Amino acid sequence: GDGTDQLYFITYVDSVFMSATDSFAVFKYTWLIDKDDILIIKNGDEYQGFEVIETSKDGIVLENSKSITLNLDKDKKNYFTDSWYFQTSDKGKGSTSPEGYIIRLAKDLDKPGNYTLRGMPVDTGVTSSDGFYWNAATFGGFNYPVNKHKNFVASEDWWGERLQYVDKDGQDELGVNNPGNHVIGEGELLYSTRQFSNKYDLVSDLGLTASTIPPELGGMFYYKLPWFGNKVVFVRELPCRIQKLSFAY
Repeated sequence: GDGTDQLYFITYVDSVFMSATDSFAVFKYTWLIDKDDILIIKNGDEYQGFEVIETSKDGIVLENSKSITLNLDKDKKNYFTDSWYFQTSDKGKGSTSPEGYIIRLAKDLDKPGNYTLRGMPVDTGVTSSDGFYWNAATFGGFNYPVNKHKNFVASEDWWGERLQYVDKDGQDELGVNNPGNHVIGEGELLYSTRQFSNKYDLVSDLGLTASTIPPELGGMFYYKLPWFGNKVVFVRELPCRIQKLSFAY
């Protein structure tokens, strides 16, 4: 992955048995990534219609590289990534404004069976422009570890994924000021993701502390990063340049 001194395999020798006829060792807590399958993310890269505009220790931010025109038809799927799309009601089917409509984030899955993950619906006739926002609690297509719920939905220092509309020019914004608008301009849809810490099983099960942990492990924690609904392993950040990811085994 264009780096040095990075941990990609470690295992723990739990016991060793030797006799006159046989000998074997028992290994536990094996941690492995594919050192050759590293995704390097840097500013200016494009992924599924989004351009990377920020990479830092605080996370990764991308924006839509092209404008998105929504087809106001309840039977249409307005894809903006390979698998995510916006679904709307027909025009004028919102709760108040004759021009407003309902919009929600969605994703189709086919294993097991065929079904749709739908996000919280938003009404353009009553919602301000900053209300078009989805996180792991309002869209099932985002990666979501239930034991970390508090951190994933926190208003500050949150972890995980966010998708939000941000008006940039003050004209034709989504929402109550212009409920019939159905165009998301270039750079107005932001996808953000932040890594979160996970303690090694070996550390928990053996009761290791910062003073007793093997130095080769590099610490008590490793980091996972939600990435377009998938869960990847955050390998290492090289300050001001790139962040490295690897799919976990």
